[in-house]
Amino acid sequence: MTAPLVLRAFLILAVLGTVASKLHAASTPSFDINGAVVNVLARKGLAAHRRPPYPGSGIRGHVSFRMAGCAGPIHVIPVSLNLQELPFVPQIADAGYAGRFAYLDRTWQRPDQVGMRLEWLRHKAFSMLGLSQYQTPPKALLIAEPAGCNALGTIDWRPVWRSKS
Repeated sequence: MTAPLVLRAFLILAVLGTVASKLHAASTPSFDINGAVVNVLARKGLAAHRRPPYPGSGIRGHVSFRMAGCAGPIHVIPVSLNLQELPFVPQIADAGYAGRFAYLDRTWQRPDQVGMRLEWLRHKAFSMLGLSQYQTPPKALLIAEPAGCNALGTIDWRPVWRSKS
């Protein structure tokens, strides 16, 4: 009899958490992730170029820049945490590009929907308690870079999501 009670309590907490999350999101200003990427790159002395949306992809524009030691441009593509845009990435980046992911204070070598969603959930909970330094939009970055380039390792991407307050 305790299992159904625990399940009900969990469901009630999940519903309350969802409602609190929606109320918190409504009070959060809109987030321009491409603008934040451009600002991070400018602080590193790198000239970034905003690129228009890619037709039919769900990708609402991305940022490209060049870095010494890289054979081609690096593309910083905002992707949703469910990674629905991934099939369109090869059309944006050239063959031979490697993609790595950054979200809040973590990075991944491969797509990891569960890991990114857990990171979002952790910081969303901290944010609702006023304990997170990050904004928590459900947008991660895919950094597509030429082979042998290490933009993910040389650029601190965390300030993209850092709260301004």
